[in-house]
Amino acid sequence: MLTHSQARSIAEAVWGTGGTHSTRTNRNGAFYFSCSSHGGFVIDARCLAHDEYARIRRYVDPEQAEDYGKAVNHP
Repeated sequence: MLTHSQARSIAEAVWGTGGTHSTRTNRNGAFYFSCSSHGGFVIDARCLAHDEYARIRRYVDPEQAEDYGKAVNHP
């Protein structure tokens, strides 16, 4: 499962470093970050049930962490 440190690295790679703040979520593997230029959720797909993942896919296309050079694998 994705750790807070790994999720923070992904968030900063996507949204910029400096001034990064995290907010606690109610699920292991799901993180919310506010970074220097943007913010949002970093979620390990393994923490979602199939129907939850399908509902999210209706609104956004998930990005793979490998796209940002991170050693994190998720489906």
